[in-house]
Amino acid sequence: MTKSRLWTGFIWVSALVIALASWRFAVAPVGQSMPHLSHYLSGLSLPLFMHIAPAPLALAIAPFQLSTRLRRARPMLHRAMGYLYAVSILVAGGGALLMMPGFQG
Repeated sequence: MTKSRLWTGFIWVSALVIALASWRFAVAPVGQSMPHLSHYLSGLSLPLFMHIAPAPLALAIAPFQLSTRLRRARPMLHRAMGYLYAVSILVAGGGALLMMPGFQG
């Protein structure tokens, strides 16, 4: 196995594992699963969910968008996933910007 394939596999696995871990709010309340973000729940809950819901989706889609095989074999699926990726980035980025005034870091 080449160094390039190992690196690509590492990126794919990392992106998917981080995306799945980031969706932990779906099975437990945000205050419990992400206590460091719980201060946003009082006044900025919409921007918080605008950020934490679509951002992992974009992270999970990213490796597929970089796949030449997918792009060649299923161009319509690649394009649809690209639109979903772009919308996810825009919504997650907008949520992050709306949370900035309440940032406590």
